[in-house]
Amino acid sequence: MQRETRGARYVELNATLLQNAKIPKLFATTLNAGYRHERVDPLYRSVAAFVQADRLQHAFDLGGSLGALSVQLTHTRGGDNLDRIASVLTTRQRASTAVASAPMADLFGVRQHAGLWPQVAYGLNRTHQFGVGVPANSVPALFPYGIYTIPEISTVGRNEEELTEQGIAYEVGKAQYREIARGQIMGDSTGLLKLIFHAETRALLGVHIIGEGASELIHIGQAVLAFGGPIDYFVNTVFNYPTLAECYKTAAFDGINRLG
Repeated sequence: MQRETRGARYVELNATLLQNAKIPKLFATTLNAGYRHERVDPLYRSVAAFVQADRLQHAFDLGGSLGALSVQLTHTRGGDNLDRIASVLTTRQRASTAVASAPMADLFGVRQHAGLWPQVAYGLNRTHQFGVGVPANSVPALFPYGIYTIPEISTVGRNEEELTEQGIAYEVGKAQYREIARGQIMGDSTGLLKLIFHAETRALLGVHIIGEGASELIHIGQAVLAFGGPIDYFVNTVFNYPTLAECYKTAAFDGINRLG
C-alpha cells in the first residue's frame, strides 16, 4: 500500500480602507475589505470505504458602516470534486450575500430610551450551484415512451416503418400476455409484446408493448438496446416465474422460429 500525503492551506487578508471618515461630514464612515482562500486536498483511504472531496474556495468580503447603518457584502466562489480521482460530477457554487442593519431608534430620531428599540435588518442571499464535466452519454434514440391509457402503451427503439425506409432487413417476434402464466393470472388476454431485431445479426432494434405494466416492462428491452445485445440474451436469461418479463423469452423464441 503506497503512502499518500494530503495537504490543506488557508489564507486570509483583511484591510481597513476607511476608519471613522466623515463622508458625508455628518456621518462617521468605516469601510473594510477582506479576502479568504481555502484549499483542501482530497482524502481517500480505500475504495468505497472513505472518500472526502477536495474543496477550493475564494471569498470576497466588503463591509462597513455609514453612521448607524451597517452593511456587509460577501461573494463566494467555490468548487469540489475528487481532483485527480475520476469522478462523475464536479460541483461549482457561486453565492452572494448582502446584509444591512440599523437601530430603529436612530432611523426615527429617538433619543430617550433608545436602547429599548429593536434593530432592523434586511438580508439577501443568492446561491447558484451547478455541475460541470458531466459526461454526455445520453442517447435520445433509446428514450422510452409511455402512454398511460388503459391498456398502457410503451415503446423504445425503432419501429418497422423506420427500418423499411432505411432498407434494413429485420424480423419480429411476438408474445401474447395470454401465453404467459402471469398474464393468465391477471386476466389480461389482449396484452402484446413485440420485439424487432436484425434478421442477420439478431441485434435488438426495438421493443413495443401494449398491455398492463407496459411502461415498467419496457425498461428490460431498453437495457438490452443500450448495450447492443441480441435477442439471444432473452433466450438464455432466466426470468422470475410467473412474471410478465417472460414475454421477452417467448417473443425471442417466436422471432428465431420465424427466421426458419
